[in-house]
Amino acid sequence: MTLSITKRLKRYTGNDAATTFAYDFLIPLITDIEVSIFDSLTSVTTVLSGSQFSITGIGSASFGEVTYPLAGDPLPATSDIIIKRTVPYTQSMDVTNQGGFLPEVLEDQLDAIVMQVQQLAEEAGRTILGPSGDTFDLELPAKANLVDKLLLFDSNGDPIAGPSAANISAAEAHAAAAAASAASAATFGALWADGAGAADVITAAYTPAVTTRPDGLMLGVRATASNATTTPTFNPDTLGADTITKKGGAALAVGDIAGAGHELLLRYDLSNTRWELMNPASAAASVTLPASAAPTPSTAGEMEWDDDDDFLVIGDGSGQVIIGSSRGRRTAFIPAASFTPTITNGAEFGQVELATNDVMLKSLDFDTATRENAQIMLFLPKGYDGGTFFCIFVWSHSTTATNYGVTWGAEMRALADSGAIDQAFGTAVEVTDTGGTTDDLLIAPETAAITAAGAPAGQQFLSLNIYRDPVDAGDNLAIDARFLGLALMYVVNLETDD
Repeated sequence: MTLSITKRLKRYTGNDAATTFAYDFLIPLITDIEVSIFDSLTSVTTVLSGSQFSITGIGSASFGEVTYPLAGDPLPATSDIIIKRTVPYTQSMDVTNQGGFLPEVLEDQLDAIVMQVQQLAEEAGRTILGPSGDTFDLELPAKANLVDKLLLFDSNGDPIAGPSAANISAAEAHAAAAAASAASAATFGALWADGAGAADVITAAYTPAVTTRPDGLMLGVRATASNATTTPTFNPDTLGADTITKKGGAALAVGDIAGAGHELLLRYDLSNTRWELMNPASAAASVTLPASAAPTPSTAGEMEWDDDDDFLVIGDGSGQVIIGSSRGRRTAFIPAASFTPTITNGAEFGQVELATNDVMLKSLDFDTATRENAQIMLFLPKGYDGGTFFCIFVWSHSTTATNYGVTWGAEMRALADSGAIDQAFGTAVEVTDTGGTTDDLLIAPETAAITAAGAPAGQQFLSLNIYRDPVDAGDNLAIDARFLGLALMYVVNLETDD
């Protein structure tokens, strides 16, 4: 059979009525047919299985038709049906020496080759081709570099990954904002002019002239004098005088326009036909509150300042509400495992499992005869007020018969940027605590104020050395003291380090 028809596919758009679709090209075998549906609403193409359609004319030079769907609604106008011949790229004819040679078998194979060529030609017709004579390197960038990107070509004409959809949207937004700014500048110039008229009857002429007063219009004008009334007016380019108020509509105070040279920023409120002054000169009125070390206002709305702890106390009719200031003491607990024993006379790390409930303790064990040390470096927060520190030692001990006193000590040094690290600590402060019951949690009294050497300030390092003082008269525990951790306290002036 000859192949005088070069096409290999047929495409129809649905019309909500047709269910049979003719094709006009040879399909040798049932395995050589592919029927697919394209949905224009989603741009998705779905290949149908053989059970979803029926076909006639396989192997016939008179061709045939495809029936779809076999049941249900006909193909809608938003979908296309595509009937396509798809032959494999194989050669199934086997010619042997002295065997049978049937011309029809040879012609069938030649037909198959032509169909393969037609198939390649149709697919090549849907590819990007360069002009004859040009050379192209059309190797695409890696798939990972093309995700959500446009395909562009560089100065050599080679393909590259372009901007993402988000980049394009951002560029469009910037362009729109720039266009709006340019349009505003073209209409109203610099939106600023020298004032004229009188102190309470301000006029101004703009270049180019302001011809309308849309809601939100911003104009700048340099005042010539202070306002003497609470209802001054502004009249730009003789459009009409409107009252100047504060933002929100409150009347100006005398002197809100400070005087000659005050750069006024005025925004027009169209619905209320007024100009709102965005930068009045007057400050909010100040109120001096009564203050004491322990205020107890009782009347609702009555306010007093606690000048001892720096917070506001407001009466609510039956008690007080405290509005705290940012100043206050902060506590940081540091477990024993965070400390580093000194190489010279350092405490030893210990670990013990208590007998009844398998509770684990990690400790630093301090000797009963020799002063031993452990250290840590901490970064002070930005809000630290530069004052003194306080410590609470948390400890325990194992079994012993008598004498349970332990004297703990702490000394500190503040280290600033670019300063030497190896510097002497400040004056040590000690505290004595008494144990008694094996494996009890023991919390020593708070130490007196500890002054760190150096010039302590926020965002510096604090070098902290702790020790047991076995030569102190109050230290008589005859076994190692288990140090479990330390509560370090200091004062801050800021809630956050922003």
